[in-house]
Amino acid sequence: MAYGAKTYTLREESTESGKRYFISFKDGQGEHHEIEVSEKLFLEFRQMERRNRNLQQWNQRHREFNEVWDETLYRRALRVPKTLDERMIEKERNEIFAKAVARLPEIQRR
Repeated sequence: MAYGAKTYTLREESTESGKRYFISFKDGQGEHHEIEVSEKLFLEFRQMERRNRNLQQWNQRHREFNEVWDETLYRRALRVPKTLDERMIEKERNEIFAKAVARLPEIQRR
């Protein structure tokens, strides 16, 4: 059962002889049905709705702890990873620097 999409409705009706409880839903063929149920079953459905709602709210509050996204990791990183362009420029700069050092006289390379 998808918790986000409620596939039924609960209805409570007060009559002279007491309260009546109904659950209405659409079946697999799209036909609408409404059945009368006992108070115990009706209250159990209400409890299930509350538990599902609480579960959804808990999931929403704690989802970030279970699902770590690249964006979240990037924001929390102590050292932000370099982009591809930055790495290429750094590599090229290091190569130029190594060639320049190699051209220096031995006494200056120490």
